[in-house]
Amino acid sequence: PMFRKGQRETVWQRHVAQHYGRAVADALQWGAPDAMAYHARCKRVAVLRAWTDGMPIAEIETKFTVNPLYSIGSGDIRGFADFARFHLVAAFEIADVLLLGQGPSAEDVENLLAQLEAGIPTDALGLLDLRVRLGRGTYLALHQAGLSNPADIWAIGEERLRVLVGNGTAAALQALRPPEASAAGSTEAGDRG
Repeated sequence: PMFRKGQRETVWQRHVAQHYGRAVADALQWGAPDAMAYHARCKRVAVLRAWTDGMPIAEIETKFTVNPLYSIGSGDIRGFADFARFHLVAAFEIADVLLLGQGPSAEDVENLLAQLEAGIPTDALGLLDLRVRLGRGTYLALHQAGLSNPADIWAIGEERLRVLVGNGTAAALQALRPPEASAAGSTEAGDRG
């Protein structure tokens, strides 16, 4: 959603240039039918950066809404991420052929696809290895607590896990805890007692 009056949406061009460089900001302009379409592309890129950096949805909505009648909502954010994921796969395959394998690695693209899907930072992607699908807020809570993979989760006590993610999610995670991790977790709990 773009506010078409005034210059308030032009800020996203500077945002893209600052975070990704002038070449990317210029590339987004290619084929845009007008300045508003270009600024809309830049705004979507800025929203996706906030999403993959783990910014809370409410904060993204506030930051990227310049007029209440043209507000950015969670559906918009999710739509931008899904649209980018859909096109990224094809773009990578084309770039890989054109660049003779000298472009981004398949692993980098897979990581970006996972970030776009889950809305979490790169260093939290290890949490996706859990055998249970968690909500974005739960992944971010675990990440903000310094946990970035299943081993980190198994290393903390059950009480701390409940505080971080709530009783229901903690119980689901505890059910997945490997037996060797359970012994380590109970030792840690015993050491505190």
